[in-house]
Formats: sequence, C-alpha cells, structure tokens
Amino acid sequence: GDRVIASEAVVAGKDLLVVAQKGLGKRTRTDHFMTKGRAGKGVTAMKLTVRTGQIVGAGMVNDDHTLMLMSTSGKVIRLPVSQIPTIGRQTQGVTLMKLDSDEMVATMTIADRKDEDGDPSLPPLNGHGDISTLS
Repeated sequence: GDRVIASEAVVAGKDLLVVAQKGLGKRTRTDHFMTKGRAGKGVTAMKLTVRTGQIVGAGMVNDDHTLMLMSTSGKVIRLPVSQIPTIGRQTQGVTLMKLDSDEMVATMTIADRKDEDGDPSLPPLNGHGDISTLS
C-alpha cells in the first residue's frame, strides 16, 4: 500500500526534492505537478524501480539549501542543492550518494546553507562525515 513520506506547502520559486533508498534523487519544478481534485489519485513524483528503491524523503528546496543524507551504515554526506539537476517527474533521478551493496539511504535533511556556515559539527560539502559528529 501507499504511505505518506512528506507533506509540504508549495512555495513559489522552490522545487520538489525527492530522494530514494538507493541514493538516487532529483529536483522537479512544482509547475510540473497538476492540481488534482478530491477524487484525484495523485501524481507520480519519481519513477520507482529496483534501481531506485522506495522514496526516503522529499521537501521543497531552492539553490540556497543544503541536502544531508545518512546511510544505514552511518555514512553522512552533505551537498549543495544547487548541484542537483532539475528534471521531470517521470524520471529516476541521478546518483546523489554512492552506497555499498548492503546499505541504503536511511534519512535526509534539508537545511539553509546560511544557517550552516562555520558549523564544525557538519561534514564537509561533498564529503563523508563521521556519524559521531552528529550525536
């Protein structure tokens, strides 16, 4: 069955960011999603396959945000949202996090880059952090 992963208000000038278990993700412009009535069955946000796994999280972003991903083995990466391509709804996305065969993306967090500047507890941009720094 279906389940709710995220719920966000659509904000002008922001895109929908979607991340899947196997490290793939993408941004999609919100005007690619049509408004549905009460009887609507929803709109696909990401093409899910064996290659993508299930959706881990989603949120509204712009180029001023940073995405942090944590794997099931504790690997943490942080990357600027501006580096994630904006592509259509019916696509699988691009690799955001390289994972070993036995790990998956466990969680994601979206943060404003302006709030993070100089925070020593964060992993470097495009780098791997130590899970103990987040405890």
